[in-house]
Amino acid sequence: MLQGLSDPNCCPKPCPDFQSQICCQQCPTSCDSVPEQMGAVSITPNRTFCSKQQMSWNPAVSCLPLDKTQMQCKGSDSIYTNLPIIPGSFAAWTIDISHFTKSPFLLSAGDKLVCRIRSHSENGWGEWSAENESRIPNCDGNSNNRSLQGPGCECRRSCQATGCGGCCKSNHQTGTYW
Repeated sequence: MLQGLSDPNCCPKPCPDFQSQICCQQCPTSCDSVPEQMGAVSITPNRTFCSKQQMSWNPAVSCLPLDKTQMQCKGSDSIYTNLPIIPGSFAAWTIDISHFTKSPFLLSAGDKLVCRIRSHSENGWGEWSAENESRIPNCDGNSNNRSLQGPGCECRRSCQATGCGGCCKSNHQTGTYW
């Protein structure tokens, strides 16, 4: 059953279909184990902005609710660096890939982006996942990093944070949010 991230009785289990959903099962009355090891992080390009990447993962199976998730990625020196802690049981986020071109990562277009992830419950941290393997995209020559915008489409300020696919000032309809 699919439930909200704030449900205190949500003990994550694998979902049958969609990777970035959290499926829950009733928590047992006693539990003394840490969350199970997670699968590798999946990194996919955002269809609207070249510089945005969707990072998603299957949540760890756990006999207690997950309270946070930690992700680390390797820099050009092959040393892992922590990304911000992810609260609760989130299973996806979108990140600006240019974050990885700056210190401490110093990666360039075409470089491998290698990350790992683990979750935490009241009983402690689970083991690190296997490494994923992705590449830093080359977004040069992509004005404002818009990859799927039509020519002459000026992105409305209200939708710039999430991408502007179909969100042009020139095709704005009265009464719509955008």
